[in-house]
Amino acid sequence: MEYKILYRPTYSVLEVTLNSGENVEAEAGAFMMAEGPFDIKTRTRGIMRALAGGETLFLNVYISKKNGTKFWFVPPWPGDIVYVRLDGSKGIIVNDKAYLADHGDVKHKVVWRGLKGTFGGGGLMWLKFEGVGGVWLSAYGSIAEIDVNGQDLTIDNV
Repeated sequence: MEYKILYRPTYSVLEVTLNSGENVEAEAGAFMMAEGPFDIKTRTRGIMRALAGGETLFLNVYISKKNGTKFWFVPPWPGDIVYVRLDGSKGIIVNDKAYLADHGDVKHKVVWRGLKGTFGGGGLMWLKFEGVGGVWLSAYGSIAEIDVNGQDLTIDNV
């Protein structure tokens, strides 16, 4: 599996190249186009999970049938895309609207954000990704990676 993030930082497009038998899972509505033969499987997340997490009810799995098959995915708004590698040691928790796609053995869970979600905005439920592989996240606007080093940092994610 190889990937490129094209046209950054606004109107970014994710290009994923897969070998035969490899797959990428993506949010319903994220698929833009594909080049080469592939199969697609659609699965549901469960209605309660979709409602609680603000996600779509469906998830699509794109399976390459030939080496070099390319897929292009886009976020639902103009913005940037970032890749987060998961090595099995710890997961990542993100806003429910940030998920675009993933690959590998990645598990999705809805997590409760607590009372700060009620009063601070951003929703009560967020998504947690764990496992081995990677996840592509998107944001409205550009994405900046900041090394916090113990300092206070306030982010308005809404």
